[in-house]
Amino acid sequence: MELLAIEKMKVKKITDTTTKREEKEAQTRTITFDSEDISVTIKGKPWVLTDFTVGDIVEVRISKE
Repeated sequence: MELLAIEKMKVKKITDTTTKREEKEAQTRTITFDSEDISVTIKGKPWVLTDFTVGDIVEVRISKE
């Protein structure tokens, strides 16, 4: 795996969404990270992405296989 960049990014926005699919509800948490040069958005289950709050600084490693 080739490491291309390491970016320090700030959590810009967190959005929780609940949608109804058939008879079940599906929950999604969307987190947007931002730096001067790059913006990244991730989506996942809210209970997996619990440790983030707006304003947190995270390290994002960008690589390719």
